Amino acid sequence: MKNNDGKTPWELFTDEHKTLLEEAEKWMKSRAESCSIVATLATAGVFQAAFTPPGGNKDGEGTPNFHSKIWFHIFVMSEAIAFSCSCISMLMFLSILITSRYRENDFLKRLPFKLTFGLLTLFIALATMMLSFSSSFFLAYRDRMNCFSMLIIILVFLPVALYLLLQCRLQGDILYSTCRSRFLVGPKY
Repeated sequence: MKNNDGKTPWELFTDEHKTLLEEAEKWMKSRAESCSIVATLATAGVFQAAFTPPGGNKDGEGTPNFHSKIWFHIFVMSEAIAFSCSCISMLMFLSILITSRYRENDFLKRLPFKLTFGLLTLFIALATMMLSFSSSFFLAYRDRMNCFSMLIIILVFLPVALYLLLQCRLQGDILYSTCRSRFLVGPKY
């Protein structure tokens, strides 16, 4: 199907919305740059914390003092998950910045998938990083737990909840527009 100028609907849309593509590229790059900085900082923090176990090590052996405690196992597992997810997130955002060509077709599936997966793994990394902090806090203050200590633990998860609330609408918009575009544009893209 072509119009009077011999253009298909896709060609007409492309010609009339060149600025939209440029704005989308700028937005995607700025979002990926910001998130890659956060993911890199999370990776560095988690990496450092992994080699500084709570309670220190036994002299001469290098074995962590709390290696038999359940909270230490939670600390180790949450550190491993946080490190893996922050690395994956960092790589997803870097792939948006480095390998993307920012063509129209990229904005239909590839870039929304990378952004969504990067934001999801960043959320998991931040949540498990807070779990790691909490388990370390429990190990350090397990004998002196009081209302103030519990308040600190609750406040630690406030940034995770805030991140979830702030990113939830963006994730919903990305998923909605990506799924909707599949039905509008058709299977060839």
